[in-house]
Amino acid sequence: MFSTHDQRRDITLLPAFSAADVELRERRCLYQGFFRLEKVSLRHRLFEGGWSGEVVREVHCRHDAVGVLLYDVERDCVVLVEQIRAGALADPVSPWKLEVVAGLVEAGESRAEVARREAVEEAGCSIDELIELHTYYPSRVPAMSGSPSIAPGRFQGVGRGARARRGT
Repeated sequence: MFSTHDQRRDITLLPAFSAADVELRERRCLYQGFFRLEKVSLRHRLFEGGWSGEVVREVHCRHDAVGVLLYDVERDCVVLVEQIRAGALADPVSPWKLEVVAGLVEAGESRAEVARREAVEEAGCSIDELIELHTYYPSRVPAMSGSPSIAPGRFQGVGRGARARRGT
């Protein structure tokens, strides 16, 4: 769940479906190393009703991680770190990426412990107060902004199985 507030209204965004609306037909391990790669076959409920056809995907499985947006209040700036990323070797600009401090959660560690440990290891910063902002699933996805023409009422995606919905 994501909650926010703007001057006009309180907004709470909840998913339309839950795990009960997914039928996992098969899960198979393709590779096990530092990470694991699985092949899954599933069906899911559709926004317009009914069920999807079979969807087959490869899933990159990894440990939970924590990202830390380090904000210096006195200087009104954020602290980023630059690191080489093996997954970005094919990036036409550079495999070195500017990013927030982050690290994998190891057995027995809390998210707060990881955040504090990684802030010291990667940026040389100690943290007093931590605020949990949001949970997301990372991948190489450039973020863009656009000004859409939005018709009033409910709208959802079209094409490719319409697996997305929009709330306004």
